[in-house]
Amino acid sequence: MSLYVYRAVDVSGKQYSGTLEADNITSAVKLLKIQGYYVTSIKQRQGCFFSQLFFIKKVKSLDLARFNKQISVLLNSGMPLLNALEVVQSHTQHSTLKSTLGLVKESVKRGNPLYKSLEKHPDVYSTLMVKMVQAGEIGGSLDITLQRMAEHYEREHEMHEKLVSALIYPILVLIMSFVSLLIIIFLVAPTFEGYIYYFSQDLPLLTKLFFYVTNMVHKLWYMLIILPIIIIVGLIKISHTTAGQKNLDKAKLFLPILGDLVKGAITARFCFALSTLLSCGVPLLQSLDTVKEITGNWVYIQEVDMMNKAIIEGKSLSEPIKNSAVFDNMFKQMVKVGEETGKLDSLLFTLGEFYQKEVDIKTVRLVSMVEPAMIIFVGCIVAIMVFAIFIPMISLLNAF
Repeated sequence: MSLYVYRAVDVSGKQYSGTLEADNITSAVKLLKIQGYYVTSIKQRQGCFFSQLFFIKKVKSLDLARFNKQISVLLNSGMPLLNALEVVQSHTQHSTLKSTLGLVKESVKRGNPLYKSLEKHPDVYSTLMVKMVQAGEIGGSLDITLQRMAEHYEREHEMHEKLVSALIYPILVLIMSFVSLLIIIFLVAPTFEGYIYYFSQDLPLLTKLFFYVTNMVHKLWYMLIILPIIIIVGLIKISHTTAGQKNLDKAKLFLPILGDLVKGAITARFCFALSTLLSCGVPLLQSLDTVKEITGNWVYIQEVDMMNKAIIEGKSLSEPIKNSAVFDNMFKQMVKVGEETGKLDSLLFTLGEFYQKEVDIKTVRLVSMVEPAMIIFVGCIVAIMVFAIFIPMISLLNAF
């Protein structure tokens, strides 16, 4: 399928714009017409990295939580699935979700099950959601399954918001500190440099080093822009290679301080997702195969593959976990207890809540450590700059 950018109007003359996935431009126009829109312009969007990054409106966890909750409520009230999809689509403001819902609705209208219709749009609907919907349709409990998916996406959104909230202040401090340093380097230092060298040639080593660094920054200012771009693009390129992705994923888990935080966050996500799948009746092997992609880390994917292999050989889930380097002892013991009691899904959910609380506490502690550390670091740099400038000036004043 290709991505098309369109502008259209409805019967009342209200203008709409957005993106739409379709096999060809004719199919895209036809789909928009079915949805009640009259196309004024449409063209294929070229799929480069930057266009996808800045143009396409990504469907977030909160959008999917609302979608699942709305469909669940409508199905629970007795509304047929096709009508429920039509109602949700008409009330959805998100352009990408609205366009894919149109395609899903048309697929369901042609007799396809909902999970097959969602499966055609992997960029919007995750493998976890597809598997959950499949289990719900087979078991005749689609409304309950979608409600659980809504809760899952709400937890994902809450985790993301907590992380963003925790990082806002340190990032603002870092930006303001960087701006302050640039002001000193580009405005303050040049003003004093001429006077100091004019009145005195015998300058302290600290002052000479300071002016040498500022002069280098003046000459190579463009490197302040080019270097970050090279680093970011380089990391993106590396992450798109198999070897590079493996090394980056390993490094994330063994970083000082941050490594435990990353492990806790991935383990919490793993527990919540596996618990949700098992509680909806998805077999363990299929659940693990689905959940491994959600971890987003090559090391964890390898661990889950080992679990799958052991289960196929007739072993229990707790056996391959015994020698795991990424799951801690409490996780190993709780999984064993869950298997023995037959309550693995509920115990995994409890574990997920525990790890999530641990991540929240560690994040707060980390941020509380980072804030003063950054202030002290920047303060030291500013102090060095002040001493470098004012020591020779004080010497000159004393000479007079």
